[in-house]
Amino acid sequence: MSFDTHQILNLIGQQGGDHQGAAQAFQGQDQVDPNQQGQTLQKFGLDPQQLQSGGYDQQLNAQQKPDFQGYHPGQDPMGQRQQVQF
Repeated sequence: MSFDTHQILNLIGQQGGDHQGAAQAFQGQDQVDPNQQGQTLQKFGLDPQQLQSGGYDQQLNAQQKPDFQGYHPGQDPMGQRQQVQF
């Protein structure tokens, strides 16, 4: 089972992990597969087995709420907003 990269980045941030480091590690990936990238997930504080067994479901479900302040698809995963020139 794979997870959306934005969900994983948010989850790492929710767990107090290195959000920016994770964004760099998963840069250019749309999906994260815990089976293939378990060591990287562990490096950023996530247990791949717990992720697959639903152990983080509460945090993942919280990301679906409209008031959730985290990464959203289309947002720069490094947290830097593009400057618009007029």
